[in-house]
Amino acid sequence: MQHESTHESESISNKVRKLIPTCCTNFSRNTSMHDKLDSITAKLKDLVEEKAALGLSVTEDSRPRNNNNNNNRRFQSSVVDPSSIVGRQAQKEAWLQQLLLLGDAPCDQKFSIVPIVGMGGVGKTTLARLLYDDQQVKDHFELKAWVYVSDEFDSFRISKEIFQSMANKEVSDFNRLQEALRDHVRDKKILLVLDDIWSENYADWETLVRPFYTCAPGSRIILTTRKDQLLKQLVYNPQNKQLHSLSDDDALSLFARHALGVNNFDSHLSLKPYAEGIVKKCGGLPLALIALGRLLRAKKDEVDHWKEVSNSEIWRLKEGGILPALRLSYHDLSATLKQLFAYCSLFPKDFLFD
Repeated sequence: MQHESTHESESISNKVRKLIPTCCTNFSRNTSMHDKLDSITAKLKDLVEEKAALGLSVTEDSRPRNNNNNNNRRFQSSVVDPSSIVGRQAQKEAWLQQLLLLGDAPCDQKFSIVPIVGMGGVGKTTLARLLYDDQQVKDHFELKAWVYVSDEFDSFRISKEIFQSMANKEVSDFNRLQEALRDHVRDKKILLVLDDIWSENYADWETLVRPFYTCAPGSRIILTTRKDQLLKQLVYNPQNKQLHSLSDDDALSLFARHALGVNNFDSHLSLKPYAEGIVKKCGGLPLALIALGRLLRAKKDEVDHWKEVSNSEIWRLKEGGILPALRLSYHDLSATLKQLFAYCSLFPKDFLFD
């Protein structure tokens, strides 16, 4: 036991040293830094020995990281409050035409793809919700289904959710499920929304849509995605399907709604210059504007704080998109919440808590 513990502690010590850049290890053994490293190594050895004495062992967690019933990331729905959306009416009308008019589906398919492509935070899911909730769309399609896909393209799970939504039934076998889905959509005009697709695997896509060859002509599948490789394989030009950021006026209005609870800064002129600076730096991304608006809502009387956010060095970082805005939100957290945030970051993506 003692030999195994010593061997394990030496192994861990070597792993720790490998994590340290060589620039930090090329120094004399007489330096204080070397003494600190020796102290850390000794503490690690003590911990390993204590672990062995207590009979503790490292085991692989057998619980699934993705659990469809408990994973909050799956709890995305089509429900939307249209009155809360700013600056998307023109885009909605443009995509609506693609849904309701004869599309550019390949001649061997009865459905066509209606992609919504754009960077994270630009409002792809919001636009899809507006389309899905439109009364003309409800009247036009006989069957509808909304499925949140995300980065795990599980054809069985997605097919199951589509069938549950359209037929209100469950089938546990994949082959029987596809047969039932094929029969249920036969000669019916369907609308399917696949939200937040990351997969670029054409074979996965082909497996998923195989039952839809029986649907009625004019059926549509809306895809929201940041990645365009799958669309290129489906012979769609992603450049024609891009959702762009909000205009400056719409972005300022959205920011005012979430920061002040009003549609503009007319009654808060002292804040307006800083608000315009923040909006410009957010690049018209709705998610970034909403995040910072909520952050500043509790401080609408603190002009200096608005100035500090507008002039923050974080905006000068090379990372673009929504990250600077989210980083500002993080820096505004209290010390205890930052500790909690750091603790939660230790868990892997989609980890299932008890």
